[in-house]
Amino acid sequence: NTDENEKLSIKDVSDELGVAELTVHNYIKKGILPALKIGRRVFIKRTDLDNALKEVKSLKYKRL
Repeated sequence: NTDENEKLSIKDVSDELGVAELTVHNYIKKGILPALKIGRRVFIKRTDLDNALKEVKSLKYKRL
């Protein structure tokens, strides 16, 4: 049961996706993953992560 308003750190997201934190930063820069800046820290909302994952998966299939 995930809280839709849950805010994840870059590290949380990188652990969950199994990618480097740098990759998560790149996703944010490219606009694949919306992020919130709170002070100097960056957070990703759970709902935004879920939506981005759906889009990334569909992008992968489109390339084949």
